[in-house]
Amino acid sequence: MKRKVYALLMATLMLCMSACGSQTSESVESSATTVVESSVTSGESKETEASVSEGAVESKEEGKEQEQQKESVKMIAAMKSSETFRDWDSVTYDETAYVEYDKIYLTEEAAKEYPALAATLKSMASLTDDQYAAIYEDLLADVEAIKEDFDGDTSMFLPVYDTTELSIARSDDRAFTIASSYTSYSGGVHGYYAMSGINIDSATGKELTFKDVFKNTAVLPELVASALEEEYDTVFFVDVREYLMENITSEYTDLCWLLDYEGVTFFFNPYEIASYAEGLLSAKITFEEHPEIFNPYYMESPESYIVGGTQDYLALDYSDYDGDGSKEMIFISPGELNDWDCYDGFNVDFDGKVTFIPGESYYYDFYLMRVKDGKSILMVQNHLESDYAYLDVYSLSSKGVKKVDTFSGYFGYIAIDPDEYEYAKILPTDPSHLRLSVRTDLLSTLDATTTMKLEKDGTLTKLDNEYHYNTTITLTAKQSISGKGVDEAGNENGKTVKVNAGDVLHFYSTDRDNYVTFKVNGELVRFYVNYEYWPMTIDGIDAEELFEGMMFAG
Repeated sequence: MKRKVYALLMATLMLCMSACGSQTSESVESSATTVVESSVTSGESKETEASVSEGAVESKEEGKEQEQQKESVKMIAAMKSSETFRDWDSVTYDETAYVEYDKIYLTEEAAKEYPALAATLKSMASLTDDQYAAIYEDLLADVEAIKEDFDGDTSMFLPVYDTTELSIARSDDRAFTIASSYTSYSGGVHGYYAMSGINIDSATGKELTFKDVFKNTAVLPELVASALEEEYDTVFFVDVREYLMENITSEYTDLCWLLDYEGVTFFFNPYEIASYAEGLLSAKITFEEHPEIFNPYYMESPESYIVGGTQDYLALDYSDYDGDGSKEMIFISPGELNDWDCYDGFNVDFDGKVTFIPGESYYYDFYLMRVKDGKSILMVQNHLESDYAYLDVYSLSSKGVKKVDTFSGYFGYIAIDPDEYEYAKILPTDPSHLRLSVRTDLLSTLDATTTMKLEKDGTLTKLDNEYHYNTTITLTAKQSISGKGVDEAGNENGKTVKVNAGDVLHFYSTDRDNYVTFKVNGELVRFYVNYEYWPMTIDGIDAEELFEGMMFAG
């Protein structure tokens, strides 16, 4: 039952992607055409693709063109929102049912540059809301059925649940790939889980097909089957080659696959080619090992990039993660929970060598920066009480795990729909442009963001001089007050700006220690705040006498 629900969910998302792609503007279609002509992806490029698949050798001009493509690879900034609905028993207060699911969006800046992709993701998010509203109602019905069948003794069968966790596997101007992890349980002996990839053309917003990514799909069944047999030599499979031959087509396929920066991973979920007990199986075909079968356009990737983002664990397949010429596997997971449901640290398994990193956190977010020279940098976002979070950075190698840097900030949230209290979490994908949030307490307790660069050695370099607010909260002036004029670059321009009683002040930027800059009536005005002693003062006047609407956290 749940397996069918999952398959329907994925099929509907694919149809949504195709529909969104067909509704793009002429400018988007023009851009898509340029991509197709240069990358041999779809449409009129089929003839060229066929000639390449027959073994045509690239010319020197094509090689130069690919070098130009390589230089132009651009990262795309994204964010994620999460929804949770829970139900409790009115008598025992035990949890009976819940759904949890994620939605992916582009940032406002990225959406302007990639409108078709942004439209696809928005439609997928809306569709997911509708589907999970129906799933939640089904789960509540399952709860009532279980209560009736077992005369109220439901401890073995509740709660029932359905969850989908999303993370970004690739986010550049070639492809935007979402890794989807699905789990469900609606009563019975065991639940169901599945993994899949949602592969989207960044220019058109349409679903990528095998024919887009591979020059030669005829060799895939043998390559994938051999990889499975080598990795899982004790597993009893169905006829994998026949199964793959039936499913590898140029159109929509039941196969779950994911295009990332290193190649394509095929996922085989429980019951698909082996028994439930064998678990999730996967086979990765890499660009490095089989360059001849891939479209060169998708083989190009940035010099460094960030993957991960799933809460509480990070598992990465075999690759050369430390540049020593051999492949390793990484698995990062939390340690033990204490009496306060707080983890005592986390474990880093680097190719079989396990290192325990102590330190309390209620939950973790793990991210890995890959650099093409083989270096791997681990970022760990730690979450403590009162929503306090901070970021630690570690270098990873066969020699061990070494802490390199720390930052008293976190990947914060951007308001998508303030009226509905919907916020999306910033997802780090581009090491050269990390948008990190900090807590500020000048004139109100608010989040403000700064841009930082994650260097190849793991150190963090601040790129902004200020922290910029992301809030809809405003203050209102109670009396007239004058401040220093500021230009858009954040520099004081020598002017004096007067704020009148009743004017609305929008939080704009701060240095966290000395001043707050507001936007008032289209102008930027800066006030220096003294908070050595309470209350905070501006020019010796209590801030409470100057502004209405200030809010502070404990």
